[in-house]
Amino acid sequence: MVFPEQQDNIPGNALHWTGVYKNWNGRCAECHATDFKKNYDMQTRSFASTWSEVGVTCEACHGPGQAHVEWADQPDIVDLKAYLGITEKGLLKVKGQSPAEREIQICAGCHSRRSTFTGNSPLPGSAFSDNYNLALIRPDLYHSDGQIKDEVYVLGSFLQSKMYAAGVTCSDCHNPHSGQVKTTENALCTQCHSSDGSTRFPSLLKKIYDSPSHHNHPVGTKGAQCVSCHMPETTYMAVDARRDHRFGIPNPQDSAVIGTPNACTSCHSGKDADWAIKKLNDWFPSSKRATTEFAVIFKRVERSPNLQTNVADLMSIAENPELPSIIRASALEKLLPYGAEVSWKTLKRYLTHESPFIRTATTRLFQQSPPNVAIANLIPRLSDKIRAVRIAAARSLITISPTHFTPCLLYTSPSPRDRQKS
Repeated sequence: MVFPEQQDNIPGNALHWTGVYKNWNGRCAECHATDFKKNYDMQTRSFASTWSEVGVTCEACHGPGQAHVEWADQPDIVDLKAYLGITEKGLLKVKGQSPAEREIQICAGCHSRRSTFTGNSPLPGSAFSDNYNLALIRPDLYHSDGQIKDEVYVLGSFLQSKMYAAGVTCSDCHNPHSGQVKTTENALCTQCHSSDGSTRFPSLLKKIYDSPSHHNHPVGTKGAQCVSCHMPETTYMAVDARRDHRFGIPNPQDSAVIGTPNACTSCHSGKDADWAIKKLNDWFPSSKRATTEFAVIFKRVERSPNLQTNVADLMSIAENPELPSIIRASALEKLLPYGAEVSWKTLKRYLTHESPFIRTATTRLFQQSPPNVAIANLIPRLSDKIRAVRIAAARSLITISPTHFTPCLLYTSPSPRDRQKS
């Protein structure tokens, strides 16, 4: 049984695999089949799903392959002009500002906790936020410092990491065709984190990491593995072990203050945060360790939602350009209950922020603004290039009474040809 804690998960319950919610068609097939179409009928509460192939096949990641097959068969004479949005080899062009980001866009749809906008598998490589709404840092999904709690499927964790910010991508560690990591040894990490450094990431400190001088554990033990400290593991559905892709540094100081887990005491059962703090101080006396500011604020908002200082503190996170976009967007989302106290003039600038997560969260937040402010700022977002923002704008606008909208006549300027006719 993959959810042993759900004692009421029996036939007749919507969460049972025979129900309409947590079954293959509704929850699994989009990522475990190729070209899946849900085809759910709300009247009969049934599915008439279709798919091209069961499993993650070539086209699940590379898109329709006919053009590529034609190129492979006759690369010198094939004419690919009939196909739109493909490369010179007949492969799908992927959206993204960098090679790393384009690759991540291919993987992100399935490796993320999100809600979908359609019942069909999107075209591989299309913008994540055109197809999905990413779940942000919420108490039921993540610990206050961003560590994984519930099953969040990697992306939300990875977006928090310095590695993502530096341009590390999935295939740096994972073989995209086997689905396995390139090695389970520390060599996976020391391909970049070593005394030789990395030409791709020149800012990395050149030093020996795979040594007791760094990890302070006997060679060959679990504690000597990089992932034990920097990617702690949580098992979901009783069988599926997932590692946290924040690539964080263990911080027992956070554990002592706000109760978040840390890799030290998770491994050394029976020891507490104070013990771990002392150990790290002994090992790294020159390192500065402190509580994570945004984590403390997120935890306080969760525990004491009525504090007046919460608005200013959350805004300090939302406006901090040094923080990952997912953290800033999460702060904006947590401002939703405080709509009467925020500065709409300040928030307006984030409606056009480059991050779709920040734009979407800000757009949602504007539903709490006075009707005239919401209408003026949200109507332009109905034309945003990202669907997640457009949907958030529409949902925010429909909460406003029609009496607040001024009737207007839509006027389209006539073309020169039309003017000549008149």
